[in-house]
Amino acid sequence: MQRFLRPLSAVLLCLLGGMAQAAGPSSTGLAADGTPLSPGAVDAHYTVTGGDLTDAPTYVAQNPAGYPGYWPKNDDLSGWITPALTGNGDAAGQPDFIFTYTTRFDLTGYDASTARIDGQLAVDDSLRAVLLNGQDIGFTANGYSSFKSFAITGGFAAGVNTLSFVTRNDNGGPTGLRVELASTLVPVPEPAAALLMAGGCAVLLLRRRLAARTTA
Repeated sequence: MQRFLRPLSAVLLCLLGGMAQAAGPSSTGLAADGTPLSPGAVDAHYTVTGGDLTDAPTYVAQNPAGYPGYWPKNDDLSGWITPALTGNGDAAGQPDFIFTYTTRFDLTGYDASTARIDGQLAVDDSLRAVLLNGQDIGFTANGYSSFKSFAITGGFAAGVNTLSFVTRNDNGGPTGLRVELASTLVPVPEPAAALLMAGGCAVLLLRRRLAARTTA
């Protein structure tokens, strides 16, 4: 039995080598290459809708640790984004204090049925919903001083997906959103690539068997 399991495990490891982790939706406050954006920069991955804003640019908070003073400081993993480049994103003057931050990502070439997103977020003042392709995943959160974790394990589409965070700002003070995301995606192999990968596994097994024979 042990002699059978060893080559079988080699096949599984070889096939699993075709699976890879790839970038899905971006965390807030990061550039295209994954480096942190400077305070006041536009986060091109996200747009915001609310009040008189419709798919408007989002900005990295200029002073995320200033007021109210309890926002976790921006770092290499993520940063606070806001709907307006005024201080920390003060929403004063906005007639509607519901802000929806939206990002899009493309799963073309990946198996949407096996996609997964793990994340954590902080929000000022509250998160009303997270929507994947318009469907509520059933997650809400309050508070800007610590992160809350969530996971999305279904509802992905083959092609372009839309991920939205619906937030509420109370009393016209500063508002912002900070999200850290990690996605696991499995590529869909082309038929030729699948055959090549299987052939490579067979060669690997043959080499191992020959090596075992010569050392026996």
